[in-house]
Amino acid sequence: MVVKADELESRLKRKNAQTLNQLEKKIDEQLEQKFQVPSQAVYVGLDFTSLPTCLRESLFDRYRAQGWEVQYNTSQLDGDYAEFEMIKPSSCSGGQAYSVGGPRPYD
Repeated sequence: MVVKADELESRLKRKNAQTLNQLEKKIDEQLEQKFQVPSQAVYVGLDFTSLPTCLRESLFDRYRAQGWEVQYNTSQLDGDYAEFEMIKPSSCSGGQAYSVGGPRPYD
């Protein structure tokens, strides 16, 4: 049976929303861990390269809308990673901003 275009679009939207929600949960867990030990960098071990660009940017836009600066970096040597930095540091952070990302080149 041939799938209708609007039915396929609806299926893809649901699938994409589920994917983004799962990734958001994993990122949130890493961000929460970061504030338990604020002096250490926490690296999110997620493969952002498997996401289509539009989904990856949609995910990062969710964080930007909530006060995070997100930068996606590519490295042929170490792989791609994303850095999450607080735009407004928390009161208990001593005014420092924190980064969260995947493997960082040469760290």
